[in-house]
Amino acid sequence: MTNHSTTSPVLLRRIKTAQKSLGRVRHLPIYIFVKELVANPRNIGAACPSSKKLADSIASLVSPPQDGYVVELGAGTGVVTAALLRRGISPERLIVVEKSKHLANMLKKKFPDIRIIHGDAAALDQLLPQSQNYRYLPVSTIVSSLPLRSLPENIVKQISQQIEQTIPENGSLIQFTYDIRRSKSPDFGSLRYSHSKLVWRNLPPARIHLLRKTETLIQ
Repeated sequence: MTNHSTTSPVLLRRIKTAQKSLGRVRHLPIYIFVKELVANPRNIGAACPSSKKLADSIASLVSPPQDGYVVELGAGTGVVTAALLRRGISPERLIVVEKSKHLANMLKKKFPDIRIIHGDAAALDQLLPQSQNYRYLPVSTIVSSLPLRSLPENIVKQISQQIEQTIPENGSLIQFTYDIRRSKSPDFGSLRYSHSKLVWRNLPPARIHLLRKTETLIQ
């Protein structure tokens, strides 16, 4: 016969332990990422966060000594953000735009010294002026992790126009995609393809495209 007076406290402790564990898991980046993936799969565009290898490869294309802001679009759980900081980009030069409110809030806690803006990259011209001193410093580089191939065509067009308008002469765009064909570089009007890099150590493998806006292209 089961002794309820003995087992009940044990079960109670186990339940409390499970509840505490669940509470901790809910604050983990991977939990928030999966939750957003289930709720908005087209906005996430990947089955798992970017690998450290991919993030470091993206960050390696950004030049730390340059003047101007580095704007990151679609930071997700902050893997690329952390890589940019390791690269030597100062927190004061980094602006992050994240559409998901849950992910944006998580990023604010994870990177308290970085300007995290909750908003849509399709309205970049309205979001960036929210950053302190934005008017007095140009954008040198935009780093985009946005899943452009899974978003509606009209949204992609708006985002592309915003990116093109934001990047000044001699500025750069870094965009990665899971379409690893070299010929499938993204189209951003006056920005021109410079080169690309294939990263196999990511799930799935990804290709990083670097595009630049040069003076000779300005009419």
